[in-house]
Amino acid sequence: MLISPCAPPTWTGAKMLLPDESAVLRKVNGRSPRQWLAVAVVVLTLTAVPPMVFLWEKGAWDHLRGRSEPVTALVVSVRPDGSCRASEKYRVDVVWNVDDAVPGRGNYTRCGNAPREGTHLQTWVGPNGHVNTASPETDRFFLSVFSLCLGAAGSVFGVIALLVSGRRARRLLAVGNRELSPTVPVRLRRGYESRLFLRPAEPTLEMAEQDTDITLILYNRPGASPVLRTWRKMTGPWQLRLTPAVGRRKRIGLLERGQERCWIEFSGRRR
Repeated sequence: MLISPCAPPTWTGAKMLLPDESAVLRKVNGRSPRQWLAVAVVVLTLTAVPPMVFLWEKGAWDHLRGRSEPVTALVVSVRPDGSCRASEKYRVDVVWNVDDAVPGRGNYTRCGNAPREGTHLQTWVGPNGHVNTASPETDRFFLSVFSLCLGAAGSVFGVIALLVSGRRARRLLAVGNRELSPTVPVRLRRGYESRLFLRPAEPTLEMAEQDTDITLILYNRPGASPVLRTWRKMTGPWQLRLTPAVGRRKRIGLLERGQERCWIEFSGRRR
């Protein structure tokens, strides 16, 4: 039975939020220590990525510790060595001499704007002959700033994700045990950036006969605990039952397909 687009839905009296689903939602709404710990682990990982990548290069640790020596080097050759995204990558060979000792020789790579042969450069040479074009102080500064920026971005996105998921959980807890509308046949498809879109078989009071961008709140199936995300195939036909309105435009519904259940949120149709 389809909902007429000209009349409000009638409610069935069914109370559809299951006890295990309510338990998961209350945990999400409470933002458990485990969730904050997960955010902290992500932030620490992001903060550690730049130093780990930098130190992977041979001689980088000695350079950061200030064990490299400043020298004036002469560029003796510049060779193409692959590409760096939209620019060419070059391998630059240099030689130097310190206190009339035996000349040293080394190389470094540069993405774009390679120096010309015969150019003199200020470089820093480590104990093992590793060549750097920036001072230890400069590399330490930019490495610290980059790490802090990544960590800050991770913490901001993590906190926002917890706040958003908590609000969705509260909205579902507020209406999930109220009466649900009769079922409406719908079809789900996956779109750009793996987003899910829903389209009813016929237009209803809440949804036009067009794709509606939906957000998955909670997925449940027999033999498994309810989860906030699922990598299972969600596309195809479903039966949708709507809850009463939870705001000016936000709507929450329950998708059912066999033994699968999926609570979703979407923006309701403008009236």
